[in-house]
Amino acid sequence: MTNVLLGLALIINITVGIAGVSKHESYAPYTVFALFWSVILAFYFVGKNNWYDVDAYVAFSILFGNLVFLITAYLTGASISKVTQEDYLTNENDLDYTGVLILTILTLLWLSGGLADRLGMLLRGMSFNEIYIYYRINGTDNGGSLLSAMLSILIARPFTYCSICILANELLKSGRKKKWVIVSQIIILVMSIIQSGKRAMPIYFIFVILIESIRLKKFARSRAALMKHKFIVAVLIAVVVIAVFWISGRRDTDVLKSASVYLAGGIPSFSIRSGSIGTNYFGLGLLHGLLVPTVLMLHGIFKVPYPDWYLSLDSLVEAADYIHIGSSQSINAFNTLYYTPFIDGGIVFVILEMILIGVIYGEVYKRMQRNETVRYTLIYQLLMIGIAGSMYTLYFTQYPYALAFFHILFLTRRKTVGFRIRIGGRKE
Repeated sequence: MTNVLLGLALIINITVGIAGVSKHESYAPYTVFALFWSVILAFYFVGKNNWYDVDAYVAFSILFGNLVFLITAYLTGASISKVTQEDYLTNENDLDYTGVLILTILTLLWLSGGLADRLGMLLRGMSFNEIYIYYRINGTDNGGSLLSAMLSILIARPFTYCSICILANELLKSGRKKKWVIVSQIIILVMSIIQSGKRAMPIYFIFVILIESIRLKKFARSRAALMKHKFIVAVLIAVVVIAVFWISGRRDTDVLKSASVYLAGGIPSFSIRSGSIGTNYFGLGLLHGLLVPTVLMLHGIFKVPYPDWYLSLDSLVEAADYIHIGSSQSINAFNTLYYTPFIDGGIVFVILEMILIGVIYGEVYKRMQRNETVRYTLIYQLLMIGIAGSMYTLYFTQYPYALAFFHILFLTRRKTVGFRIRIGGRKE
């Protein structure tokens, strides 16, 4: 039964993906999601003999979760809005570069903590895993002060996600580019890789810049401009791919062998962990990304003890412990984006929360199509990161990602608003 349900999900995703590409909607959220989950499900079936059996109820949740998101995102993105671009004006067409500079400096200051020590360990031949274990055993990080914690939680970690989108946007935008923005965001990306030892950030950058380059083909005004975009994208992808393989080598892992585990291992992991959910949280799981900084700040500033329900919820959502998903395979944290809605209330909340998420994706896509500003472009790129990490978790539940949207809104805040007035049949 499980094979039938997941096989049906694979067929639906392939069909939607092909249909989206054939209709020149390659960067629409439903197309990107369908194609990405086609790959995930394909890897699941290719490595099926390596996984423990998946519960049919979990497979049913994945099938319906896929369906609900695809349908909702499509219907929302294709709906007709009563307010169009002609009804209002904004000067929301550029970033607040002063704000970008301030957040960049603060993020670099945080990332620089312990950087020299980590570089020294790497040069001495230690792997990222060994460095991670060393810092975990010794209980050290970028500093234990409240100020450092607030800088990390509220600014630096969220801005690293914004940095990916700002870098992609600055590289591929038409017109004059700000070199200091490009250089500084590349430095943030490199330093975050060294600091965390994770391959996720460069992979997300590849994903975002690919989607953005596909989108910009529609707006390219000349063959030369398009070829320039292709060259930039090709060089960056080559550099980042090399970086991913280098990081994998430093983590004592084979990137090709681990690809199937990371892409598809979340499905059997979701099945195994679903059996250990003792109580439902009725939407608090979805709000986890906002609950974490709130609770941490209350604890750090006012010494409010962590509530038991929060500790229980946090352990379920983060799922940091390793579990066996096959006779010779283990994984931690990767549980697909449907796991947290399932924690909230089983398949009912999977459907409800995927409707909400589908509406968000569809609405942002529609607004970007009708009123293409930096705000909607960056938010859409940030949403693409959520799809790129959907085999891992529902990214809205991760506080750095959730807070990154507030950073983007701040950096693209509307300064003036005017309305068009019809005079003599014309719009002024």
